[in-house]
Amino acid sequence: MRLNNKKAKKIVSTIYFVFAILFIFVTFSFNIIRSFIGSAKYKYAFLITILALALFFAHKVSKYFEYDSDGNILVVMTKGMMLSDFFNYRENRAEFPKKKLLYYRLNNYGIYKSLNLYIKSNGDRQKRLKFNVTLVSDKKLKYLKQSLDKVVKQNKANG
Repeated sequence: MRLNNKKAKKIVSTIYFVFAILFIFVTFSFNIIRSFIGSAKYKYAFLITILALALFFAHKVSKYFEYDSDGNILVVMTKGMMLSDFFNYRENRAEFPKKKLLYYRLNNYGIYKSLNLYIKSNGDRQKRLKFNVTLVSDKKLKYLKQSLDKVVKQNKANG
C-alpha cells in the first residue's frame, strides 16, 4: 500500500501566504496607529511574538509524509513541504524489512499527530522511529493503521 499527503501542500502554501499578509498588515498598522496615538510598542510586540510562534509551529508541523509497504520492505518518509524541491533539509527516512517491525503507536495530541514505529535492531534491542503525520487525513491514517496492523499481526504469527 502506498499513501502520501500531497494535497496538503496547497493548504500549507495558503497558510504561509496568510502569515505574510498578517505580518505586512501588522507592520503598516503599527506605523499608522503610532502616528495617531503615540507608543503602542508592547501590544504590537506581543502580536508579532504570537504571529512568529504560530508561523514557527506551522513550519514545524507542515511536512510531506509518504508510506510504502509494497514488497518486503517498509518505506516511511517525511520531508519539508515548501523548499524540499530545491534542497532537502528536513528529510526523515526509514527503510527496513517488514519482519523487523515489532509494533507501532499513533499519537494524537490534538493539533499534532505522530507515528512511532518500534523496530528490532541488532540483538534484542528495539529502536523507535518517529514521524510527523499531522497533515495526513484521517481516512489515510485509517489505511495506514490497517496496513501496519497487518504487518505486525503477520510478524507475531511468524514468531
